[in-house]
Amino acid sequence: LTKNGVTGAIEISEYIVLVNPIETFRGLVTANDNMIKGARKKELSGLGDEAYIWASANPNAHATVFFRKGKTYVAVFLPGKLAAQRFAKHVADNMP
Repeated sequence: LTKNGVTGAIEISEYIVLVNPIETFRGLVTANDNMIKGARKKELSGLGDEAYIWASANPNAHATVFFRKGKTYVAVFLPGKLAAQRFAKHVADNMP
């Protein structure tokens, strides 16, 4: 996604054959903890089955929201913590 020179991304992955979606998701959360520098992880409630956000203290910096709904994993990467959360909620609300 690009608008006025600002770029963001959304990744939606659905795993049909996955033995343990909770364990797999938590492994990816741990990987994000190790890869996303300069941002603190916070748990989000009311978004899918399990959700986290990594956001820095700078309100205009890109934030990452990562959530799971069943065997579908969604990552939202947008500038601004509130924008990332709003967009992730919109995606979650429109998933079957």
